[in-house]
Amino acid sequence: MKSILKNIKKKIIIVLLCYFMLLPISVYAIDNVPDAPENTIAVGVDISYHNGTIDFEQLATEVNFVIIRCGYGSNYTKQDDANFETYVKGCIENNIPFGVYLYSYADTVAKGKSEEEHALRLVEQISDWGGKLSLPVFYDMEDANTLGKCDASTKAAIAKAFCTVLEDAGYTTGIYANKYWWTTYLTDSYFDDVIKWVAQYYDECTYTGSYSMWQCTSSATSSAADSSLDYNYMIENIFIGNSSSNISGTTKSTISNAQIITNMGFVNSSGYLTGVPLGTSVQAVISSISKASSATTVTITIKNTSSNAITTGTVSTGMTLTLKTNNVSNTYTIVIRGDVNGDGKIKSSDYVRIKNYIMGNVTLTGAQKLAADANKDGSIKSSDYVRIKNTIMGTATITQ
Repeated sequence: MKSILKNIKKKIIIVLLCYFMLLPISVYAIDNVPDAPENTIAVGVDISYHNGTIDFEQLATEVNFVIIRCGYGSNYTKQDDANFETYVKGCIENNIPFGVYLYSYADTVAKGKSEEEHALRLVEQISDWGGKLSLPVFYDMEDANTLGKCDASTKAAIAKAFCTVLEDAGYTTGIYANKYWWTTYLTDSYFDDVIKWVAQYYDECTYTGSYSMWQCTSSATSSAADSSLDYNYMIENIFIGNSSSNISGTTKSTISNAQIITNMGFVNSSGYLTGVPLGTSVQAVISSISKASSATTVTITIKNTSSNAITTGTVSTGMTLTLKTNNVSNTYTIVIRGDVNGDGKIKSSDYVRIKNYIMGNVTLTGAQKLAADANKDGSIKSSDYVRIKNTIMGTATITQ
C-alpha cells in the first residue's frame, strides 16, 4: 500500500503554465520523478535520437514543453540529430511548445563558430515545417574532453560567440550544464546573465545561483516513450514573447502555487501553512484562493484530519490544503496557532494539552507543535499555555 501511495503522489506532479493557458488537463502518465518545487510554472522533457519513437499525442497530455536536440558538434549534416525533424513536426502537430539544444564539442572559438552555424542551419528549417520556437536555443556545455580542458575565459568566449550569432538572427539563447559545471567551470562573469538550465539528479536542485530550469532526472518513465526521459521543471518563465502559434492560447504571465499562497497572505514553512485567521470557513478559503490565483484552472482541495475532502466547516489545525493549477500540485498542512487539538477553536482543552506535552504525558504532531507555539518563539513552554488561557479570557490575542 505504501508503494502505491508513493506512486500516486508522484503522478500528481506536472504543469503550471499561465493565467490564460488553454492546455488540456493531463492524464498524467510520467513517473519516477522527484516532487515539483513549489515555484514550478511548467514541466517538460528533453529528447534526442536516443529516445527513439515517441507518441507526441500522448506526450501532449503529460508535459507543457519539449526541448529537442538539433545536433552535436560542428556543422556537418552527419552530426544532425537523426530524429530532429520528426520530433519538431510531432510537437507542431500536437501543439507542444518546444525549444532546441546543441551539444558542444568545441575547445576553440573557431570550432564554436561551426557549432553556431550548425544550430542556426537547423533552427532556420523549423519555419519551413510550419513551426516556430517557443523556447530558447540552448548550448549544452558539459563535455569534459573538449570544453572541460579550456580555461574559464575560453569557455565564456565560446558560449558568447554561439549565443551572439543566434541572438543576432532573432533567437533567444540559454546555456545548459550540470551543477558541477556551473559551480566549477562556467565561472566567468559572462555566465551571470545567461538563461541557465541546471542539471542535478537529486530530490531538489541545490544550485545556489539563479536559474530558470532544473533537469531533475534522466529516468522518467512515460507511456509516450519506450525509453526513459530527461525531465525538467521550469522555475522562471522563459517562454518567448506571447509564446507561439503552437500554443493554444497566449502566455501573458505566469503564477505558481507559491505565488498564490503569497497573494493570500499565508506563510509556507516546510509544508506547514500559517496565517489563516482563526474561525475562517473552508468555503471562504476556497473562494479567496480562487480569486487570488487569477487562474480558471486552479483546483483547491481541503481535507480534514481524516483525509476526507470537505467544502464546509471551519478551518483547523491538521487539515491539508492542496493547490493544483493545471497539473502542478502542492499540499500544505494548515496550522492555526492556539488550536492544538484541531477543532478550529481556542479553548481550555488546548492549553491543557500543551501543559501535558511539557510534562511528557502526551505527544504532538508537527502541526500541533506549531499550533502550540502560541507566542511564536520557536519553543513550547509554560508561556504558551498561559497565552492561550489569557486569549480565552480576552486579555491577550494570538497572531496567526
